[in-house]
Amino acid sequence: MDWTGGDGTILELFSSQDEKTTIAKRDNIVFINRIESGIIDFQSDFAGSDLVFVDRTNQKLSLHIFVDQSLVEVFINDGEATITSQIFSRGDNVIRIPQKENIKNLKAWELKSVWR
Repeated sequence: MDWTGGDGTILELFSSQDEKTTIAKRDNIVFINRIESGIIDFQSDFAGSDLVFVDRTNQKLSLHIFVDQSLVEVFINDGEATITSQIFSRGDNVIRIPQKENIKNLKAWELKSVWR
């Protein structure tokens, strides 16, 4: 997918009333925020954000996002930068897109489990 907006929330994963994992952009930083991502109290420094700096010369960001039950991986601009974050969600993988007008070329696939 392509993100054509400025700063803000790009996607909320495992989004429910009680929890969410957020992928967002602020200035030249893309980050995964897991402060409200589900089970986070098992280690004092687990709740937080994983972030990466990106080149701002191109306003559009190309994002490939992979999500499974405990992992979120974001590949930015064809692998120019990447973020990987482990999450422990209690809910279903519901995706919310707060700023739909800034998303272009969104494609999604459901992958089959290797355990079946």
